[in-house]
Amino acid sequence: MQLKEMNNKIFWSGILILIFLRMFMVLAVMLNYTSVPFFMDYFSVNGQEASHGDKTVYFRLAKEIINSDIKQVSYRTPIGTPLYLVPYVWLWDAGNDKTHFAITRPTFLVNTFLFYFISIIIVCLIGREIFKKRIYGLALGVLYVFSPWIFYFLDLSPYQNHSFFINLMWLVSGLLTDSPSALLMYIVFYYALKFIKNEKLKMRDYVFYGFFWGLACLLRESNAIFVFATAYLMLRKINIKGIMISASVFILVYTPQFIYNHFAHGSFLSNGKNALGSPWAGYHLFEKGTIAQDGITPENYLYLLTVLDKYIPMLPLVLCFVIIFLTFSFFYIYKYRGREYFYLIFLWIMPFTALYAAFNTGARAIRYWLPIIPQALIIMIFGFLFIFNIKKLIMKDDKK
Repeated sequence: MQLKEMNNKIFWSGILILIFLRMFMVLAVMLNYTSVPFFMDYFSVNGQEASHGDKTVYFRLAKEIINSDIKQVSYRTPIGTPLYLVPYVWLWDAGNDKTHFAITRPTFLVNTFLFYFISIIIVCLIGREIFKKRIYGLALGVLYVFSPWIFYFLDLSPYQNHSFFINLMWLVSGLLTDSPSALLMYIVFYYALKFIKNEKLKMRDYVFYGFFWGLACLLRESNAIFVFATAYLMLRKINIKGIMISASVFILVYTPQFIYNHFAHGSFLSNGKNALGSPWAGYHLFEKGTIAQDGITPENYLYLLTVLDKYIPMLPLVLCFVIIFLTFSFFYIYKYRGREYFYLIFLWIMPFTALYAAFNTGARAIRYWLPIIPQALIIMIFGFLFIFNIKKLIMKDDKK
């Protein structure tokens, strides 16, 4: 079985078609052609979560930054999110508003359209680099764009409100920067692939890697978990100058967080902790009386299993199948793409999964998992290639 080679023009035309299809999908949801309740708690003050939670904290801090009047706080805050909101607050003259509704519309539009369009391009480029074929790069983009609809038609979400579908489609306000953070990590992963592909890297590649990873960590501190994959990339072929450049750029970009930590918590390295009695500390645990613990704890691994057991029939058999599927997927990656791609993808996904599986909110909020969606789809493709014993499709690279 052999697929015809796809030229570069067709590849980019396919990406453009995907972007237009994505736009029509979003418009279908916004115009209520689906059963998704499109108040999203962002466009309506009647939304249940519209006036509390992290969004209000980030909005208040953005206003304080504009007014040069940052107040000391006792809870953890990634300062990148308020900094990201500053231009919106300034452009929409929301500095005196008491609520964040003035900037929910523009952040939503940028997040849902512009950022997602860019993510489609990056995901297709990732697929092209991984599979060495443009047609597979485009196939990965198709999966990326259409896979959220699986959650829509099956209504897979803890609250039966299409929340998984909504977050996978990035139909959310930019007040919570899960989506921009994920986009930055897609770009970082693309550069990681360049590290493996190219024998000789330019210094700008090290600069861009440190820059985009620093921005991603500034928006969401948990992106530091990708340090394992980064360490592998940097140490596989040691370039002291390149490593120092990436590290220096990363630290420079992340410096605002150090400054904020010192001001708010009294130490450059201490990022504080959730204030006792804050309205979102342990907010809405999935069920009363569950084993879930607030934050990241080993007990939450068992909690995740209880949540899965509630929504997945015959969970033990399903988990056995998933383990076998993952084993053969990684086997195919190792066999046909080499150990470097194997280690990169493994170290990208597994530490991240271990972290968020131990996070109580991670069991019911798929938005936290956005940074590893392309890698999960890549593993799925390799798994099906193994199941159907398809080898020729990944043995020959496209002609340049």
